[in-house]
Amino acid sequence: MQTNANAAQTIAEAAAQMESEIDYQFILRVQNEVTGSCALPIAIPADRIPEYIIQAANWFWLNDDSCVEERMYVIQIGRAHV
Repeated sequence: MQTNANAAQTIAEAAAQMESEIDYQFILRVQNEVTGSCALPIAIPADRIPEYIIQAANWFWLNDDSCVEERMYVIQIGRAHV
């Protein structure tokens, strides 16, 4: 029988593996999109794509993040006064 620590470690390892697989699938999707759309004449090496994603994210945070507006709405729950 596994102890709680072993079970937690197994879950953490499975989650990390799943996250790595999702990251890899996303990188392949970006690579296929750029190559398939003929945006670039060569395929980008998969190991360089995370660098480009971080560069694009930093540009967004510096330039477009201020364009996002947060709104909050209050909805009263309960019976209306008649």
